[in-house]
Amino acid sequence: MTHSATTLLTMTALAALPACPLVCPGGPNPDADAGPPGVTLTVQKTGDGTGSYRSDPDGIDCDGACDSQSITVVPGTAMSVRVEPSRDANLIDALCGVTFPDGTTAQRELVDDTIEAVLADDPAETIVTCSAEFRQVHTLQVLFSGTGSGTITGTLTNQGGGGGTPRIDCPPDCVGAYFVGEIDTLTPTPDPGSVFVEWKVDCAGTGPVELIMTEDKNCEAQFDLQ
Repeated sequence: MTHSATTLLTMTALAALPACPLVCPGGPNPDADAGPPGVTLTVQKTGDGTGSYRSDPDGIDCDGACDSQSITVVPGTAMSVRVEPSRDANLIDALCGVTFPDGTTAQRELVDDTIEAVLADDPAETIVTCSAEFRQVHTLQVLFSGTGSGTITGTLTNQGGGGGTPRIDCPPDCVGAYFVGEIDTLTPTPDPGSVFVEWKVDCAGTGPVELIMTEDKNCEAQFDLQ
């Protein structure tokens, strides 16, 4: 399941506990009431892409350089956590696993971009772990030059989970998005009265060219009149 839009995880029973400095004002008081135990919330990421988790109110701020983050929160209040892929990544899937104090478990999967991660009656000492998979995306753009005209057709030979359909069918589809390691073969076809001359920039040769998408690429196709 691919989600490139921002994803909202609705935490209907969470709010961040206030942090205490390493040495609390007045020194530690072993007789002080430590307050009710909280709910442990952990967010984590998988995949070869990047993205972010951020909560409202503050507590979770896990950006592209962060792999995971945990906080303790108070039951009975509301917190929302947004999951958003970076501009060069896709959100593939996200879900939350919940472990209750009695040892029972539950999973809340992504449905219509929303995860009901913790219900209003989830008790203290519940453990919630939310995981999102991000995939890195590289872009291929086809450009034209010369006095002639023609078309470029892409054929995926290694789909890499990308859907199995050509992303280049140019014109009009001259820009394609690929997961890391996907392989596309670009085949030039000249229009009547034209001839394909050569590839330029990130492609080379005078016929079909195979590209392994490990970075963004631009390929220029030169067609001239016969």
